[in-house]
Amino acid sequence: MEHLHIENPVQVKKVLCPLDFSEVSCSVLRYASGIAKQSGATLHLIHVLDTAHPSSVTEQEAVSTLSRFVAQLATKGVHVVTSVKSGDPAAVISEEAVAIDADVIIIGSHGQTGLTRLLLGNTAETLVRKSPRPVFVVKLSEPEGVS
Repeated sequence: MEHLHIENPVQVKKVLCPLDFSEVSCSVLRYASGIAKQSGATLHLIHVLDTAHPSSVTEQEAVSTLSRFVAQLATKGVHVVTSVKSGDPAAVISEEAVAIDADVIIIGSHGQTGLTRLLLGNTAETLVRKSPRPVFVVKLSEPEGVS
């Protein structure tokens, strides 16, 4: 195999991290904030209010939750920017990635299968297939003994 020569290593300056405030969001936020801190990148947190499948989270609750994350991450030296938008999550996240010139999108996967995936789709999968930016997917591990 030929020796790999990298002239321009990837520099991460902007990380986009969509959060839905589910259980997997904490794992995603750990990865995203760790990468942002190590690289000195700005961490952009976004919550998308899905207009096709309204949830119990209001815009004000989303803003409040993101503000708490900002306060927690600021104590760890991570620069954070937040936004709350409405629309189709995959489309909005992809548009935001381009708008902020994100170097990477770090998103969680719920591991949906079967009917749930067919009916609701999978934002992470859609982004992996269609996003113009690299996508890093964090999968929530199942507890031991669960199969």
